[in-house]
Amino acid sequence: MEKALENQKLDSLQLDKASARMLLKNIRNAKMYRDGIATSGPIVNSVVLNIQNRLDELQVDIPSILLGFDREIEREYGATKNNYIRLIRLQEKIILSVTRLYRARIGDCAELDTLLQEDASLSTFITSAGKSAPAQLTAAEIYLLDQLSHIDALLDQLEETKVEYHAKQDELTAWRIQLEEKIMIARNAMTIWAQSHHNLGAGIPVPPLIDMAGFASGLVSSAAKTVIP
Repeated sequence: MEKALENQKLDSLQLDKASARMLLKNIRNAKMYRDGIATSGPIVNSVVLNIQNRLDELQVDIPSILLGFDREIEREYGATKNNYIRLIRLQEKIILSVTRLYRARIGDCAELDTLLQEDASLSTFITSAGKSAPAQLTAAEIYLLDQLSHIDALLDQLEETKVEYHAKQDELTAWRIQLEEKIMIARNAMTIWAQSHHNLGAGIPVPPLIDMAGFASGLVSSAAKTVIP
């Protein structure tokens, strides 16, 4: 009625103030309960249409809402996440260098030459691939393993923050799925309610599991809680 007063119509049904009052009068004057249910069909349709429209609006807003949360998470954890990624990449690079060094120890000079090209810092220990002594290779190995140890220590320091970051991302994903499920449930609930109302008004038996006494108010309340803060 409030919307009818404001807009002189209710959605596409053109249910204005006068027609709304006429419907309510017809419902009150109905001789049988079933006739009152049938007469109230336009109001039921209007309620369903309004809630479905509200659900449409909410569904359109979901991506931007999620993006806002995601940006907030990245603002808080982005720098740490990037540091963690850089450390992991550096760790992978050093592990590959250690692998190349081990291959060089068994006589693969090409691996040692590649290693020196990829990591210039190793030239401090190995002057050239063709003139490397066992002691030089050992010194280079100790240096690389020491770097790995430092990286492991830094990764351990970042582990708790990494876990927090992933937990928030998982929570955001779970929230999106839950919200989409609630919207789907609300849509189905309103559809079932409207169809059951139509069937009752037409004299078609409604399945026993559908309690019409509390069905309408319960589903509308559930849908409203889903879409109204």
